[in-house]
Parts: sequence; structure tokens; C-alpha cells
Amino acid sequence: MKLRIIGILLAQLTVFQMNSMSWPVKLKQYLNLSSKKILKDEDILINHIAVMQELKQRNAAKAQSSTTHGSMSGLTQTEAHLKIYSPMVAHYFKEHAWLKPSLEKLIQQEKIYDQTHYVFYHSQLSKLSIMQDFLKEVYQLLQMEKIHDFVFLRNPHQLPSKDEAQKFLDENKPVWDAKIEMSRRLLSVNLAFFGNINAIRYGECTFDFLIRGTNVHNPDIPNILLQVFTDLKMDFENSKKLLKLSTDLASKHGVLLQIFVPKDNVDECVYLSGPFGVPFGNSILPQYFDSVRQRHTRLAPILDYYKAHPEKITELDALQARIVFDKAIMLNPKSGVKIIRYCGLNEQVNKEYKEKVRQIALDAVKSRLKQGGELPPVNPEMGKAPLQRLQEYRAQCKARL
Repeated sequence: MKLRIIGILLAQLTVFQMNSMSWPVKLKQYLNLSSKKILKDEDILINHIAVMQELKQRNAAKAQSSTTHGSMSGLTQTEAHLKIYSPMVAHYFKEHAWLKPSLEKLIQQEKIYDQTHYVFYHSQLSKLSIMQDFLKEVYQLLQMEKIHDFVFLRNPHQLPSKDEAQKFLDENKPVWDAKIEMSRRLLSVNLAFFGNINAIRYGECTFDFLIRGTNVHNPDIPNILLQVFTDLKMDFENSKKLLKLSTDLASKHGVLLQIFVPKDNVDECVYLSGPFGVPFGNSILPQYFDSVRQRHTRLAPILDYYKAHPEKITELDALQARIVFDKAIMLNPKSGVKIIRYCGLNEQVNKEYKEKVRQIALDAVKSRLKQGGELPPVNPEMGKAPLQRLQEYRAQCKARL
């Protein structure tokens, strides 16, 4: 019996391949050698998560340090738009002191990813962050790794595995994303931070939504969270705790999303549109415009032209896009999509809020581990979560004793 237990422990110790003098301390904490108390299975698994997250984060940091972004030439998308419309937005800089440093930061991010990604902008109610942050925390626990510059903008369980923008348009006529059921599949985005500044009256401007802190639809947060907890097979009591945090997210401004989509994937999941998600019906580049379907069949060349020759696009400010959600790209942290979120919360309040969400996610996962049931992944497209496999492995080892 003792030999079998030692064998199981040795098999699990392979996760501690750490290039640091601190690993004996972490190993001691993992095995709880400083106490005579025997850890419960769920506690051992939770400790395992922390170790694996640190290992993966170190490896990711090494990989990131060796990655260089290509040097950028020409204008970014926001700079191209401002080249034409800067006089129209000038007075906003006097009204909002935060705007100039924020704009500089946004453009700097655009420059960093200019060679590899296209950028899109969306603003939303701050309370929508609750679902996004909870899913991110649960994902990090189940996958036993940290993710950066990414949030889940929809619940992956409620969306198709793979969907292409042009196929979506062919199968969903007419497109009108003012309908709630269609807005779940699409995200309204601008091609630049001040995009549609000349059409504020139509409610299609990211910047306008941001300063007003509003949404086209008022999201039903209780039902959204209920569906998330149902899909993840988690205790509903923890969803009630999340709802209580909604007041912490009240802020004067909305939340800004800066979304970077890899150039190789943009035509798959984004299409050029006008108001309400209707495909943009006027030809900009004839070689990519389908006169029968009355839309452009590719977005990438339009965006390149947008940056290079903004003065040649007569309806530059009217251009919008719609992101089509699926599990494979837009809801997959490993797809290369980058989503940077900016909020107006006080730094300390934001820190406390995130810690509360982190604890609720930990409690929810721990409760599920204690029950010994299945741990569905946040994104089913990614297969069985590493924590689920580890749980099954431990159960098999215990069964052999």
C-alpha cells in the first residue's frame, strides 16, 4: 500500500520541473508537509493549478521575450480616420481630459500589432464584465494557465463551433442586429476609435457609447449568468454572489474593447457593414464586391486601403463591421485574437472587484471538484480541460489502491 502511494506521488511530481530555488517550498505547500492535516482531493488539485500556472507563465514569458513585432509603416486605422475627421473631434479633447492620453495609448497598441492584426472597437455596459471576468478566471483554473489580453465576449457553449462571416450572411437574411437573438451572434464594431463620429444620431459610434456608458440592448445579466453556470454544471449559489458585484462596476463611462483579429483570420469572422449589421452595399474595391449579393466578400483588402488611402473613401466614417462569434476563433484564447479592455473604475475598486471574482470562480470550481462530477471546459471546442484529466487520473490511481 505504501509503495503504491509513493508511486502515485512520484508520478505527480513531474509537474515540478521548476528552474527556481523556490520549488522545494512550493512542493512542501503542495504536499502540505508542514501540517499533519491531510488535504482533501479538491485542495490538492487547486494547489496543483497554482504550480502549473506558474510554470506555463514562465515558459510564455520566455517565448514572448524572443518574439518581435514587425516595424510599422504608414497610418494605423485610427490615425487614418483622424487624418480626415480630426477637426470634427477636436472639441471632445476639451470636454474630456482623459481623452488625449487614452487615445495615445490606443494608437500605440495599434502600432504594436499593425503588421499582424487588424483592430476593431466596441463599447459596452460595465456590468457585462462580470460574465467575461468569471469565464476568464474559470478558464485559467481549468486549463491551469494564465491568459492575457483576452476576455470571453460571449458564452462559448451557446455558439457554433465554426462559422464563417460570408456563410453567416448567406444563411441569415435579412441581417438586422437590433434583434436580440441576432445580437448574440454578432458584435457591432467600428474600424477606428472615433468611427461613425459623424453619425452619432444613429447610435453607431463606439466613442459615443463609451462616454454615455450605454448599450443598444440592456443585457439580462441574471439569465446570462444562469446559462453560464448551467453549461459549466456549477452551483447556482455562486452566481448570486457574482450578481452582487454589479454595483461595484457602476462607472461614469462605459467599457472600451480594443479587439485585434489576426490578418489571416479576419475574412473568416468579420464582414464590412453599415448600421444594424446590414452588409455595406456600396462598392469600395470593385474586385472584392459581389454585385449579386450586394456586399464585399473580403474585408482585409478594404482595411489595407482604408489605412493607405483614407481620403479616397467617400464614406469613410460610415464604414462599420460585424464580428461573427464562434468557438474556433473569437472565443478561443489560443486563436491569436487579442482583446484589451479599458474601464473607468477606480484602480483600487477594480483590483478588489477582480479579487472577488477570482475567489468566486475558485469556490465554484472547488465545489465542483468536491462533488467529483464532470468539469466542462469553458470552450468545448478545446476538448477536455487539463484539470478534468488530472482529476480523472487521481481517481484512477486511488481506485488501484
